[in-house]
Amino acid sequence: QHIISALAVASGLGAFQVYKFDKEVASTNAYDDPNTTAHVTANASASLWERLGGEEIVRPLANAIYDRHASDHLTKGWFSSTGDHKWLAHTPEQVKEHVFTFFSSGIGGPHVYKGRNMIDAHASIAKLNPLTKASVHAAIYHVLDEMKNHGAGDREIDKVHDILHSLVPDVTKFGTKEHAKAENTLWERLGGEEVVRPLANAIYDRHASDHLTKGWFSSTGDHNWLVHTPEQVKEHVFTFFSSGIGGPHVYKGRNMIDTHASIAKIYPLTKASVHAVIYHVLDESKKHGAGDREIDEIHDILHSLVPDVTKFGYKNYDITVGECETATTVFSFQDLTGVTPQLAFAVWTFAFLSLIVWRVWEALDSKRNNSGLAAFSSVFYHAGGGLTDFINALPYVFNLIPTATVFLGIYLAQATGNDWFTFMTFVAGFGLVPLLDLVVGEDSYNPTPTEEAKLRNNWWFRFWTCSYVWVYAGSVLAVARYIGQQSQAGTLSAVAFWGIASSLGISSGFGIGCIHELIHRPSFIELIHARVVLVLSNYNHFWVEHLWGHHKRVATDEDPASSFLNESFWTYIWKCLYLSLVSALRLEAKFLKNRGKAWYNIFENRILSAYLVSFAIDALIYKYFGLTALLAHIVQSFLTAFLTDNANYIEHYGLRRQRLSEAKDEWGWYSDYEAPGWMHSWNTGDRISNWMLFKIERHPDHHVNAGRPYQILRTYKESPTYPTGYAGMFVLSWIPPLFFAVMNPLVHKARQDLIDLRKSGKYEEVFPKGANNISSVYRKTGEDYYEPGSAEYGDGQDVDGKANEGGAVWAAGEAKDSTRLAKKAQ
Repeated sequence: QHIISALAVASGLGAFQVYKFDKEVASTNAYDDPNTTAHVTANASASLWERLGGEEIVRPLANAIYDRHASDHLTKGWFSSTGDHKWLAHTPEQVKEHVFTFFSSGIGGPHVYKGRNMIDAHASIAKLNPLTKASVHAAIYHVLDEMKNHGAGDREIDKVHDILHSLVPDVTKFGTKEHAKAENTLWERLGGEEVVRPLANAIYDRHASDHLTKGWFSSTGDHNWLVHTPEQVKEHVFTFFSSGIGGPHVYKGRNMIDTHASIAKIYPLTKASVHAVIYHVLDESKKHGAGDREIDEIHDILHSLVPDVTKFGYKNYDITVGECETATTVFSFQDLTGVTPQLAFAVWTFAFLSLIVWRVWEALDSKRNNSGLAAFSSVFYHAGGGLTDFINALPYVFNLIPTATVFLGIYLAQATGNDWFTFMTFVAGFGLVPLLDLVVGEDSYNPTPTEEAKLRNNWWFRFWTCSYVWVYAGSVLAVARYIGQQSQAGTLSAVAFWGIASSLGISSGFGIGCIHELIHRPSFIELIHARVVLVLSNYNHFWVEHLWGHHKRVATDEDPASSFLNESFWTYIWKCLYLSLVSALRLEAKFLKNRGKAWYNIFENRILSAYLVSFAIDALIYKYFGLTALLAHIVQSFLTAFLTDNANYIEHYGLRRQRLSEAKDEWGWYSDYEAPGWMHSWNTGDRISNWMLFKIERHPDHHVNAGRPYQILRTYKESPTYPTGYAGMFVLSWIPPLFFAVMNPLVHKARQDLIDLRKSGKYEEVFPKGANNISSVYRKTGEDYYEPGSAEYGDGQDVDGKANEGGAVWAAGEAKDSTRLAKKAQ
């Protein structure tokens, strides 16, 4: 009879009966829960034995299931080796070996099973020690629970559940234990309220702690159906139990159908979870003194409720039309495209590098713009009515695409069972976008003064920048909630965690183009929008350092964000992250000092007060969504800063302004440099990434004229020019030797071009007049270098254009007159 254990285990884990093996294995679905199956491969051709992990996993799994059968008080009477049962013809070790070989032979392993089938194995048991209904239920639970313990996912476990239940008629062919008819109510036989109330509490605690059920009962989750506290739920359990077994308490909650309606939509039940819930009741009833008769009666009552509980169905694992005929339904990139990832990467690498070589050749030619489809088209620049205004701004909806890919990746991971799809934002952002930039090419058109006036006052351009803020805020909340739910349910893999967290961070990194634009606008409403994103990404010092640090010191050795020639990105990034924070805190202290306030005034310090809000949000994420959600939030916050400084690294690489004197600021940094010019930032007009980043890539115009809104920034072929847009340049920067090979010749060319333009007197002929390198809502023009013709606010007129009055940080006497631009520099 110890073969009973082998048959039960093998049928559960192998997903078959001996005589049904071929058909069952052919239709067995694979894991949908990769986080608990680190040993499982996604190879559709692998046998179930291989997918489970082979002998290393299967042998201890089979042993563990037998041990559960032999120790559980609901089943051990049929498995205890100390009893005097005539069917116990083998030692526990022999039985475990039977279990293992039966399992191996059924799932494609190398071991052969030679035992009996289910009916024959249970014939003698029915005569000597008939099974109870609870013992059969418990034996199945042991299999499901140990599968979970050993790494199986929901799909596999539910498949095993079905097969085990299909074996019950054979196991119980000769009947189950018959019980004498009871005269008293079940409430009285269980012991009344003194026993039933603690029993109900214990049942709830089992539901909330078992890894097969806790995803539906955790009080820390954000499930829409969790409208009561654990204590309230325990009271519902008690009154429901009482009313169902003849007790005096009346249940006033919803019926089973209504209770489970919302669950079916948001977080469908698994078959294993329903089975586990029933097991908890049977097991706790045994612990609280119930006899076999009462437990089997409870078993029948609970099973009668299952149709109502599952009226709206179980979790659906089908992702294709018809049943998958392979051993797995975890779809890989190759399954969906017919191309191996290795081949796809090789093709991408060849295409990307080939196009880069071509575009480097173009960038080395200052006499013509880089190539582009319809490069000089004025479409999206036309002056016109309301519809034209809408169309002109419409391309900037591209800024929302990275965020959309975060959720597309989650959807595909759920649909295919392959959590690697959660990295879609990375693949799209740094694989697809660079190729599109290289193929679609440059937008070389600069709007006319008439078009500029119309574009400048088109409110749709502000609509898209502000829209990103709310989309991002909603995404942070949605991702935290999703990760919290999946983590609490035990269905979040390490791959999915890193994929989702990094994807949200990458989408936020792409969004920094929007934040960069908003902090320069002369509107507190837009600045507040920007700071909402910075608060949610724990990056509150960025805007202070950028406006009054980076724009003041750009293209100098004093600027943490301006990289040196031959400086590796991987050396630069950590220095920049640290020094930018230091600089921001110094600048904020100076800002407050100018107003007669102390830097430690927590309510006045715009950095410290904002970080307190960020930390409060972090704490709320932890409280309502859990530690895993908080860690994901921290990852996305870090990547926001990381990618922002990645942009800084490439934007001024190797370019330097000339120092005019030995003057230093109060921190000992040189402070007297020529004004930021058109040759001190890298430029690209690549259309796709400029639409995604609000034209931040037309960077020279932005640093010379910081007040110009993004829609009218200009591009000039004479400025230092990248071979591609930011996305492709990021990829190059991650491989320093390749980046240096591409950029160093362009740096040397840019330096020589500046010398030649100044010597020939053509610099001011080539580039438009106007200079205003610091611009904010606190002071729009004139805080540092200033020359009329730059800001173009509102109706197109410069404002606050008094060069030496100082501003928010750089006070009167510290601003410089841009007429010194060429004199000493030459």
